[in-house]
Amino acid sequence: KRLAEIGDELDAVLAADLSPDQQLVAIGGSGKVVKVYGTSDGLLKYKLTRHTDWITAIGFSPDGNKLATADRAGGLHLWEPKTGGILLTLAEHKASILSLRWRNDSRVLASAGEDGLLIWWDTVDGWPAISKPNAHPPQRVEGVYGRLRNGVLGASFDRSGNLLTAGRDRVVRLWTADGQTAKTFEVSDAVPVTTCISHDGRTLICGDSVGELHFWKAP
Repeated sequence: KRLAEIGDELDAVLAADLSPDQQLVAIGGSGKVVKVYGTSDGLLKYKLTRHTDWITAIGFSPDGNKLATADRAGGLHLWEPKTGGILLTLAEHKASILSLRWRNDSRVLASAGEDGLLIWWDTVDGWPAISKPNAHPPQRVEGVYGRLRNGVLGASFDRSGNLLTAGRDRVVRLWTADGQTAKTFEVSDAVPVTTCISHDGRTLICGDSVGELHFWKAP
């Protein structure tokens, strides 16, 4: 049963999220505007117009008190979900932010970008708690010259605060809650683009650019 049909964009919706209480849906794309709709009536509640480029990632905090939005130019903002009031601007990324993930306690937000930067943000004071400027360093293959493309493409927390990330270096990396590398896994035939950790924390999952899923036991 279809519960709601939301939005009427002229182009693709590139990012979307549902609030924890299932009352709000936030969407964004090439229009550079985040639109927040009510699920009960499908009507537009408000627009967020501070971004200057395509919207690439959106995420409500688990407690429902914050909304994070990011764009292709590295812009990252935190909002009050009910009113759309600006809370914080988190300025570190210099390229497209591809993934936003909240830790279960809603205090820490992880952002991953095409600039190779991976940040754990303290969303109370707005400063990076942990920053990895080259989280997935590209490996130069023999015979390949010039600048290598960097990038952290996906991230996901588990209940304990461990973070699983995927990079353009074809590596999936598990980070501990204090930002140390716990384990790495190689994806040989494709680029890993998204990650997930099972609800019990025992299985690490990755989806790649050719449509395959990879599973590993958590260390």
